[in-house]
Amino acid sequence: MNPNLLAIFGTLALFTRFGHTLHIMGAVRARSVAAVAARSLIGTACLVLLTFAAGQACVRLFDDPSTAGGLFAARYFVSPGSFLCIVSLALLPASLIGGATAERARVRGLLLITIVITLVVGPLLAWLGLRIAGEIDGDAPNFGLLGPLIVAHLVAATSGLALARAIGPRVGKYNRDGSANFIPAHSLPTMITGDLLLLIGLPMLAAAVGDQPASRVVNSLLAASASTLITVVVFTLRVGRFDIMMPWSAVIAGTVCGSLSAAEAPLLAIGLGAVVGLFLPVLSVKVDLRLHVDETSGLAMPHLLGAVLGSLGAATAPYMGGLAPVTPLWQAMMAMLCAVAVILVLSVLATTLLALALRGMGWLRVDEQIEQEGLDLGQHDINAYPDFQQTLIKSYHLRQ
Repeated sequence: MNPNLLAIFGTLALFTRFGHTLHIMGAVRARSVAAVAARSLIGTACLVLLTFAAGQACVRLFDDPSTAGGLFAARYFVSPGSFLCIVSLALLPASLIGGATAERARVRGLLLITIVITLVVGPLLAWLGLRIAGEIDGDAPNFGLLGPLIVAHLVAATSGLALARAIGPRVGKYNRDGSANFIPAHSLPTMITGDLLLLIGLPMLAAAVGDQPASRVVNSLLAASASTLITVVVFTLRVGRFDIMMPWSAVIAGTVCGSLSAAEAPLLAIGLGAVVGLFLPVLSVKVDLRLHVDETSGLAMPHLLGAVLGSLGAATAPYMGGLAPVTPLWQAMMAMLCAVAVILVLSVLATTLLALALRGMGWLRVDEQIEQEGLDLGQHDINAYPDFQQTLIKSYHLRQ
């Protein structure tokens, strides 16, 4: 791809981080909005600098482009545009982990687990998953250039859900009888604004990392439309009406799925988007009510389901356009499913172990009193909305 065009796509891909941040700010309660915004900025700054340092080390260590490491370094760290792409990939775990644990995670614990997942666990699982799928050894059809992006989505979403489970639900979310209480979002317009940015950033990220950018954008639009309509139909048939926020979750899941699918197969993108819309409402309810996973932002499940089905769509790419790979399609699908399963299991294990370690150190979750009064006042002595500021800062006297 032309370096200038790649830089444009890479810059637009950063909209994913902006969109995730706005969505999370709208999803939390008003008394934690300022903390969410500040943590997003701090996490972004850390990951940008650490990714740059890791990239420079990667270029120096893997200077042979014939090796897997050298090929990766040559693709993602040779130009500003390619660096923007890898930064966008690195920010996916930060967004989904931060959104899943919003309102109750400590800053240092959140930063530490995000850095470890992004710079250590993610790359290791990417190498392992691509090896299982035949991407590295070449014993199965090549799944194109989207392998690192698929793994980033899977690791980010799975780690977010696992950490939300490990850190525990927000105070007052679940009752003793197992029922759940609805905690209203702070601002639906802010959430929807973030979702609109995601509709731009997610296809641009796939277009920058992969190939055929125009086709990927079209596939994203088609899959998002199919998933949205099917979700509305499923909700209406089940409860007689549809949740006004669920279509927005469906459109994100469909966008992820369509952007990863084979660019040569728009009908396949529509079909996979419809499957996403069929399962997303059911799985979201199950995770919340049955598994008691309080995933604050609601972003992890759409990304996870979209990435799983999108990976199957990506596996069909070599079979489109008259190509005839040696390996049968069913074998390629099985290789991809095995790779996805391994990534999901190991992501859960790694995140859970990290969470247990941080919990033992007291770095994982804020105190219950701080959580109830909100992170803005409880940890930062400030309120995002001065009109609701107390005359005396309550948290100051609590610490005396």
